[in-house]
Amino acid sequence: MKVDTQLAEDISLAEHENLNIEMWGALSKYTTFKIGGKAKYIVKTENRLQFIEAVRLFSSHDIPFYILGGASNVLIDDKDWNGGVIITKTPPTDFKYENGIVEVFAGDYLPALIHKLASWDLGGFEFLVGVPGTVGGAIIMNAGTSTKGICDYVEKIEVIGKDGKLYLINNKELEWGYRHCNLPVEGYIVRAWLKVVDKSATEVLGFVREHMAWRREHQPIDMPCAGSFFKNPENTAAGYLIDMAGLKGYRVGDAQVSTKHANFIVNLGNATASDVLAVVSHVKKVVEDKFGIVLEEEVKYISHDR
Repeated sequence: MKVDTQLAEDISLAEHENLNIEMWGALSKYTTFKIGGKAKYIVKTENRLQFIEAVRLFSSHDIPFYILGGASNVLIDDKDWNGGVIITKTPPTDFKYENGIVEVFAGDYLPALIHKLASWDLGGFEFLVGVPGTVGGAIIMNAGTSTKGICDYVEKIEVIGKDGKLYLINNKELEWGYRHCNLPVEGYIVRAWLKVVDKSATEVLGFVREHMAWRREHQPIDMPCAGSFFKNPENTAAGYLIDMAGLKGYRVGDAQVSTKHANFIVNLGNATASDVLAVVSHVKKVVEDKFGIVLEEEVKYISHDR
């Protein structure tokens, strides 16, 4: 839909002075892939109330929008987006703790939250420290390892529905699966209550150091990318199949299958979403031809053709 150019100024100055609205900002600077076109309206929220206000703002003006947390598991269209984007990623400033449960904002940056909890001698989900995303994004993707996910630590969540209402949803009401979580209402996660355990900062941070050292050795985490690109098929690993297909180093433009870990596609400097999609298409075809297995993307592609 077409959006009035004057609308952002009207909104920020007259109706919502506590929201900072950026016009025609580059989305590439917010993604770990460093790829993406511009968005007409970008709102960076720092807390629960700002996030709720931003959602209701765009909804009330019939402006199409989507949410980005850490933007670490997405590939954004090269085209510009004639709508809104709400950026929730923020350092955790505070959390409430009671009886083994912490209440946090969905936009809290997960690695920073894990470190902050460690300073209180709390832990439990430090295995997620290598996920450069937010709590909300980690829940929607059911981030985790091959043996456990954040689903094991969620007590309940608060969601703002597309109707503008707030809902409290218990873990058992959520539909969990491999790298996804379906909400029972259409909407966006605002807060989460997570289970933690008493654990010394020494133990938590020791695990974090070992985990990150292993990742740096085996994965291209210091290059622009979106993490593991494909879901692991049953009884095998996507990276193994891609490697055995001889695709390490395969490149289109500046998008390349990592030479360090085949399930990572990296941006060598000036890759576009089109470059990445071309690499993905080729990888899927070759793997299917060689092994009869259809790889499924874990990274979500956000198209601006809507």
